[in-house]
Amino acid sequence: MGAAVIPPHLLVYRVVVERPKAKADRYGGVTNDWSDPQRWDFPCWLEAQTADLIGQVSAGTWLLMIPGDVSLGMADRLTVDGTRYRLNRPPITKRTPAGVSHVEAELITFEGVPRD
Repeated sequence: MGAAVIPPHLLVYRVVVERPKAKADRYGGVTNDWSDPQRWDFPCWLEAQTADLIGQVSAGTWLLMIPGDVSLGMADRLTVDGTRYRLNRPPITKRTPAGVSHVEAELITFEGVPRD
């Protein structure tokens, strides 16, 4: 029996996932190296969950749905339609009696944050 998946016509957006490589810092610990990240592109669905205005900063959470065979890590950067997101918590693999359906991830983004 094949796994149930989200029909492709429902995944109308594309997400670019960037993953850093690991490198040792000067103290011997491991840190993320964003100088040449790995990149993947997947179909997805994205919908707003919450939006808050805190002073001049807009913060929002979003629900991302991607195919069930995609793996996301907490350090990953995700970009949909030019907006960059990060994972707010570990993603969840959704299952049906037929098998893995899709992966759901809660994303967060901030707008209006000063950048150096």
